[in-house]
Formats: sequence, structure tokens, C-alpha cells
Amino acid sequence: MKNINILIVHYNTPKLTECLIRSINKQITSCTVANIYIFDNSDTNPFTYRQDNIRYIDNTEKQIIDFEKWGENYPNKMEPFYSSKHSYTIQTFIEMNGEPFILMDSDILLKRDISDLWDENMAFIGEGLGKRIIPFICFINPKILKEHDIKYFDDRFTYDLNKDNSGTKKYDTGYTLWANKNLVPHKLIKYNSYIVHYRAGSYAKEYFVKNHSSQLPAEKWLNVNKRYWESGPAKKNVLIVNYNTQKLTDACIKSVNKHTPGCRIYVFDNSDKEPFVNTFKNVTVMDNTKGKIIDFKKFLAKYPDRMKSNGRVNNWGSAKHCVTVEKCIEMIREPFVLLDSDVLVKKDISGLWNSSYIYVSEVVFHPTFKVNRVSPLICYINAKMCLENHVHYFNENYMHGLRKTEKGDSYDTGAWFYVGARNHPHKQIVSADYVVHYKAGSWSGVYKDYLIRKEGNDNGYKEVDEWLEENKQYWGDGISKSKIIPVIENEKRVTAPTPSNTVSRVTGLKKHPVVLQRRVLTRNKE
Repeated sequence: MKNINILIVHYNTPKLTECLIRSINKQITSCTVANIYIFDNSDTNPFTYRQDNIRYIDNTEKQIIDFEKWGENYPNKMEPFYSSKHSYTIQTFIEMNGEPFILMDSDILLKRDISDLWDENMAFIGEGLGKRIIPFICFINPKILKEHDIKYFDDRFTYDLNKDNSGTKKYDTGYTLWANKNLVPHKLIKYNSYIVHYRAGSYAKEYFVKNHSSQLPAEKWLNVNKRYWESGPAKKNVLIVNYNTQKLTDACIKSVNKHTPGCRIYVFDNSDKEPFVNTFKNVTVMDNTKGKIIDFKKFLAKYPDRMKSNGRVNNWGSAKHCVTVEKCIEMIREPFVLLDSDVLVKKDISGLWNSSYIYVSEVVFHPTFKVNRVSPLICYINAKMCLENHVHYFNENYMHGLRKTEKGDSYDTGAWFYVGARNHPHKQIVSADYVVHYKAGSWSGVYKDYLIRKEGNDNGYKEVDEWLEENKQYWGDGISKSKIIPVIENEKRVTAPTPSNTVSRVTGLKKHPVVLQRRVLTRNKE
């Protein structure tokens, strides 16, 4: 059975790209998909979906290609020159990788197995249409192209870099393959026998929605074509918000893996001292350690009359936690179980997932403020239902620590969620049936010190290591850790080439750490 590689250039289309990958998983059965490379050029909606064969190439912060600087070399370019960006990205990947791959647009779905497109004796396999080899789906063999000095990107033949070509698209993405087809072995196909194409997903959405009245919204198009990508129930998602609690979060993940294997776990990392080091195959880290997703300094600046950060307010931890969960509802978009980082799962939690409910959790009554709240210790949240019904986890007017008013301060984590979700189907449980709680871990000990000062140590507060050892039966012998996945903070950028048909050399892919990166940057929903 042959191994194949796939390249998808992603640009702000997370749901489309995810469904494409699911169609790859479903349709390709006669060969092994060794690597799915996601080259992410997003500026608003980065790609967050993960599976073991995905190799994420992160250019969301211009780590590899700075298109703004690169575009300065072409004063006559037609903004936003998407075609050239796309072609240059593919050429950059060819320089990084050098191995054959199947190029796919992010807005397609596979209709059938495509293993017959893989032929390493060919320079390329694709459909020739309009003086270009269509990039929707196309086999590319860099080895043969290099032997004949054929590049995918050539700035002399790219219509949106040169205004004198603005009246025609004869130099669109894929033109160089078409122009040199007689020099190399190749095969021509009909792409529509392999794929269905959205036409408005990757770059041209505004144009097609404006000029084609029949164009469906992405969600409806995916639903119409779900037979190509839908394959059984979605994975069980778990969300853990981490704040300087490596040991506790580590053990929490192990307890989930031990009692409910097969979960996809998201760790949203708000740490400012001890960033979470991911050593698990089924964990995706949403890195907010530098405020790239939520800038809490800017967030807090909107509330100049907020309460002083001491004691119970604890650096406005409740407000930050609620904003984080709200952001994750927007981004994950699928049901998930929220876990505090300082809990350990005691048994299988599969029964908490139920698409009929907006939440499944314990409702706790606060005797001082006389309000209910949905406990954040363990809570199934139906993100899809929340988004459809405009139910929010965070409300700035009802958030502990942000307002001096008594009403505002009476609402702790989960209290506004209780108000917003109470008229929708929900189910109550007892948290202690599912988890044990350290009670002092998720805020890195500050809250613990406050409680000890207030209540004394009658509750038997323990150090993290001691507490974890006492409760080792819940997390010990969980799924083993995998090899540590390196996370590179400052990736080497590709400098802009001088205007010619040459392309700057990028470090060889096998040595380039960015493609192994599992920490992701996430922003807005699609």
C-alpha cells in the first residue's frame, strides 16, 4: 500500500478545511495518507482541527512568509493579490519539502478515492482548463519539476502582480504547469470526477456571493454534501483552561485518558509564568501565553472601576476564565466538556455528552449572593446550541470583580451562564460523582492562600504533589505520554525575493520545526 502526502493552503476557512480532511479520511481507503500538510495563512480564523497525520505549518503571524513585505516588491500589484499569494505559498512549500504531494483547495470535498492520482513517474496530474492546471486537486512532483527548472510561482506570469495583465486571467494559479506541460510527463484529468467544489471558500467568497445568487452559505453547502465527509459521531471534545498548573493539568488529562479514552482535549493556556508543555498526542494547546488570542490587559482596561485585585477577586481570575470559555465556545463550535484544571476524573464521563441539552452540570446555590451558578468543575457545554440561541458564558454586567455594583459582583463563574441557559433543555448532576477537586489549583495557589487566611487550615489544604499522590488511583496508569512536540516561538521568516522568477530558499522541511507544531493560535469563529 502506497503512502501519499497532501497539501492544503488554509485561509480563514476552518470548517471547510476540517470537512475536507474528514472527506479524506472517509474516501481514501486504498492507500495510506502519511501527511496532511496545512499551510495556514489565516489572518482571522486559524485552523485548529487536529489528528495524528496533520502537519501544521503556522504562518498566521508571518513566521514563514511576510506577504506585506513581499508585496512591496510589486508596486503595480492588484490588491489583495490572492492568486499570487496562493502560488507563492505552494512554491515555498515545494522548496521546503521537495517530495511529491497532492494539492487540494480548502473548499473542496472528495467524492471518491483519489489514489490513482498518485504517480511518481509524472511531473503533475490535473485538469487543464483556461490555460492553467486547475489547483482544486492536482498531483505535483517537485523532483521532476526541478529537473526541468519549472517553478509553480513565476512573478512574470501572475496576473494580479502586474496591472498590465489585469484584463485577463491567463496567468492565474497553475499557469506555469500548463505552459511547460510539453516538457514533462503528465496526465490530464477531469477534476469533477473526484471532487465537489464550493467555489467561494478559499479566496473568492465575496465575489461569488455577490455575483452568483445561487451560492449557498458554507454551512448549508456542507450539509448538502455531508455524504462525502460525514462518518459517524464526532469526537468527544474536552476543554481545560490552564493557568500555571502544569502538574495538575497533566494529571487531569491523564485521568480523562484513563477513564474516557478517545477524547480530543483542548488546553487553553493563559499562563504567565509556567506555560503548559504538551506531551500528549490527543491534546491541542491554544497558546494565549502572550495574549495572542485574548489580550487581558486590553480587556481589563475597559473596566477602570473594577475591584481591587486581592483576596477573593484574585487578579480577576473569574472574569478571565469566563471570557476564555466564551471564546472557546466560538472557536470549537462543537459540544465539549469543560473541566477545571485542578480536578481529576473518577470514572467514565461519556454519558455527559448529549446533544439534546445545552448543558449538563451541577447547579450550585451561593448562600451569600443568593444566586445559582452552573459549576465549572465539570460541565458539558453544547457550543452549537449556545451559538444558535445566543446564550453566552460571559456578560460584563454580571461578572464578579469587574463592577463595583453589588449586582455585578454577585455573579461568579457560571452564574450568568445559568441565567442565559435556564430556559433551554439542561440536566443536573452532582460534580463529586465524576471528579475530585483540589480546590486551590486552578488559580496557582493564590486562592488557596486566601482561603487559609480566611478559614484556617481546617479543610486540610495540601501541596499539589501530596494531593496528586493521594489521588493517584484516578490518573495513574493513564495513556502514556508521547514524545514532546517542540513549540518554536520565533520561526524563521522567508524574506521577500527580488522581482524575478526565483523564490527564496526555505529550510528543509524535515528539519523545519514549524511543521511539527501542535500548539495553535486561534481567534474568531468562521
